Amino acid sequence: MRARRVFFDITDLINNPVRTGIQRIERELMRHWPGPTPLTPCYFDKQKGGFVVLPGKVIEFFMASAVGDVSVAEERARLQPLAARARLLNESEPYDCFLNTELFFDEARANAYVWLAKAYRLRLYWLVMDFIPFLRPEQFPDVHIKDCMHFLRALRNIRKVAFISEKTLLDYSRRILRQTASPAPVFPPGGDGLDLPLQSFEPGRRLFVAVGTIEPRKNVASTLEAFERLWRAGSVAELTLVGNVNESANKERHILERLAGEPRLQSVGPVSDERLRRIMMRARATVFVSKSEGFGVPPYESLAVGIPVIVTEDLPSIQLIPPLGQIRLPRPDADSIAAAVAKLMNDEFARGLWREAANVRIPTWKDFARRVSAWVQE
Repeated sequence: MRARRVFFDITDLINNPVRTGIQRIERELMRHWPGPTPLTPCYFDKQKGGFVVLPGKVIEFFMASAVGDVSVAEERARLQPLAARARLLNESEPYDCFLNTELFFDEARANAYVWLAKAYRLRLYWLVMDFIPFLRPEQFPDVHIKDCMHFLRALRNIRKVAFISEKTLLDYSRRILRQTASPAPVFPPGGDGLDLPLQSFEPGRRLFVAVGTIEPRKNVASTLEAFERLWRAGSVAELTLVGNVNESANKERHILERLAGEPRLQSVGPVSDERLRRIMMRARATVFVSKSEGFGVPPYESLAVGIPVIVTEDLPSIQLIPPLGQIRLPRPDADSIAAAVAKLMNDEFARGLWREAANVRIPTWKDFARRVSAWVQE
């Protein structure tokens, strides 16, 4: 009998190879997967009506891109010939596993999972990121709630379910299943993906960095408004936004248009890991004031290299670490963000926060991958 396989569904990553959110988690999981069974990448091909198996070189590609200066557009172009070599998943053994970490709204893909659960001998594992589109639909104006139901319908057919935070597990138990408790493993992601040495404070650092998709729930509009007020008052603080501008980001887009030509502002879109490292090496602090998150990896990546962060107080990732190197905001509006930035522009205050940040111990991606691997191959 041949060795069992661990199929890894990377449908969204193949179609949109960005480096934030769930795609970041998928990249790090591939990069640090310990085995002993290797990951077999696959994705849902709508035209073929099923899952297709990608060549193993796709894993090698994503591992190599972590240390190279490759843009999202370049990655997408280089992945196309590899995706063209995919073949239909048409056989499996009783001990083969199928792992999904993505949150999706595609009815055909949901139906494919229901079919896999009933017709195949695969063991299906889902690591669930969050239920925000279901519980906070106002944060996703471009997503209809009826489309969200496809994911939940498929989830009910998955026997092995884990979560990335206690908050997501509680949401699943209390608000999705509507019961008091649901025992399931929780695997918090890591934060050491930048591969940067511990940074040192320099008074000449004036840059604040916000990493993540530009969309309403990320609260980028409040960040922009805060800096706009500071700039009108003569502040020399700078702001760089790193992430794709979502179609729903109408308010954010209008503010960016209004601030066009402002030399202290840059919106650079999705960038390679190498370019992000270069940006972070100039950062005085980072800003992550999202209104709703399943976890929140960017503050981890900032603190892991000793850079302080302005952050939402109830972020699931922040709840797992001591309040060092952080300005935690209970209400992250423009006023409180501006006040936090003004504090950090004071060298003495900033130096103290940098000292704290250097002493925060952040979970690693290696440990995350090891725990997920052990769960899937139990």
